[in-house]
Amino acid sequence: LNVGGGTGIDVGADAISVDVSDFMVNGANNRIITATSANGMHAESSLTFDGTNLNINGNLNNVTDVYVEDQIIHANDTHTYLQFHADNQFRIVTGGTEMLEVNDSYVLLGSNTVGKVHTDTSQSGTQTPNFFVYNSFVWTLTGNLTLGNPSTEVTGMSGVFVFIHSGAGRTVSLGSQYRTPGGAGLTLSGTSGAVDLVPYFVRAGGIINLGAPQLAFS
Repeated sequence: LNVGGGTGIDVGADAISVDVSDFMVNGANNRIITATSANGMHAESSLTFDGTNLNINGNLNNVTDVYVEDQIIHANDTHTYLQFHADNQFRIVTGGTEMLEVNDSYVLLGSNTVGKVHTDTSQSGTQTPNFFVYNSFVWTLTGNLTLGNPSTEVTGMSGVFVFIHSGAGRTVSLGSQYRTPGGAGLTLSGTSGAVDLVPYFVRAGGIINLGAPQLAFS
């Protein structure tokens, strides 16, 4: 058997060795994984392994499942992480303090929960609140308003409407999904500059209960 040496093939007495990495052209993204030491390997600069830690410089794409034994930690802040600390539950920790725990019985919030508020300084005509995005609404009424029927309410949601009358006392009419005590509708302040508060609770899909208006806040 007459074998000549060449790129990637070394020929010695009674021996032929092959350097697999040399079958690829040197350069970024062109090498297969090669050993760098007894415990180390690399694939250009994208992947390194020192026998203990595997470091990936780049994105992991199209991964079907990722199995994590304990934590997913923010690289620049080891006090912020997602932890799977027990069966059937996980928690989110920020600043070393548990802020959220989810298990198969309840969701525990570690701090006050602040709902997003929609503030608009010019509201009139028919306006439909977006309950997917906002819990409460602070609207300055520059004309008479009609609350349109939303499609974003979820049973159990609650919050308030704050109506600020601008230029004159304004009226607020209601779509059919809004229910008031005794079906009386809303009677708000009749003076310019008045601030009125109306609480709401979503009793069911398509049914939004409005509480009695609290009028003329200073």
